Amino acid sequence: MIKKNKKRLKFLIVFTLAAVLGIGVTLALLRDVTETKKNTFASNKKISLLLREPSWDGYEFADESTSNGQSAKPGITGDALKALGVEKAAQYVPGEIIPKNPQVKNSGNKETGVPIYAAVKVQFIDDTDTQVTYEEFKNRYLTSAGITFNTEHWKELATDTTDKLYMYKEILAPGEDTSSAPLFSEVPISLELMPDSASGLFPQFRIKVTAYAIQSEYVKEPENEMLKFVKGITK
Repeated sequence: MIKKNKKRLKFLIVFTLAAVLGIGVTLALLRDVTETKKNTFASNKKISLLLREPSWDGYEFADESTSNGQSAKPGITGDALKALGVEKAAQYVPGEIIPKNPQVKNSGNKETGVPIYAAVKVQFIDDTDTQVTYEEFKNRYLTSAGITFNTEHWKELATDTTDKLYMYKEILAPGEDTSSAPLFSEVPISLELMPDSASGLFPQFRIKVTAYAIQSEYVKEPENEMLKFVKGITK
């Protein structure tokens, strides 16, 4: 009886061991792997922005290139040329009103363009080629009223520099522009300006405008994003 039990026990042990080994072999052999998924992320979207001042130099949005405000558009002659701000500014007299109307356009097309927020930065350079605040500039060269900024359609964003920065209040879809609501339309020169005692010339000063754009989709704080963008590429 004892011998039979021993044989049975050996059989059970061997069978159990074989079963365990069998499971081990099965687990080692059951393997699988899938093919690699190559998920490519690419975009054909881009922002295209135009800045124009037609009353200053005659260039319109339809013009592919400009003189960057340095001279009038070629082909403009006669009274039309004389009426441009760039011509008046080159030979201004105290009390004169100089035409200047900064406006922007989302020039992206419907396929690759995106809706945008746009902003215009204005910088004021005095007769020593030094950038000054708008208040300093106005007190020295402009009428007491100064430049009339279009705050109905543009919102001023506070900066920690001498720049003035205005952001257009509406989102511009591809093809849309601000021609009906320029940031401002004219620069009123002070009647109190005096010529230099040595040269006899009136002071030379400049106003620089630069346009910026950021995408509008998925942007929760557009004003902060615009400020960061402008600050990041300034100097």
